[in-house]
Amino acid sequence: MSAMKVFTFAIRYLKSQLLNDLCLRGIDAEAEDIRWVVTVAGFTDELTKQFMRKAACQVKYLLSI
Repeated sequence: MSAMKVFTFAIRYLKSQLLNDLCLRGIDAEAEDIRWVVTVAGFTDELTKQFMRKAACQVKYLLSI
């Protein structure tokens, strides 16, 4: 399995878990109501940062299908 798929599914899972937890707590929130931030360590290079941006965009694309 490619690293892109692993990171994409991991981010997708975390997003889903947060939305489920909010629902269980009675908080009515949509994904669009949340400002999503993916952080990477400051010592990572630009290639790694771009990889994480692409993985996050893949999650958004997969959820909109």
